[in-house]
Amino acid sequence: MSVLPTAHRLQVLPAREWHLLAPQGKPAWPWLLTMLIFLVLITYVPAITLTLPGLLGM
Repeated sequence: MSVLPTAHRLQVLPAREWHLLAPQGKPAWPWLLTMLIFLVLITYVPAITLTLPGLLGM
């Protein structure tokens, strides 16, 4: 079984090199937080999932 080189490097990345990945992941936090908020809303507010198809004509 072959493993992609990038995935292999991330799995064996030493702790002293994690600071190199932080600048790349930092810009993603606003997007991840936004997606998490919408996921919680859609999951726990049933009116959204029941009303939206009707508004779209489905």
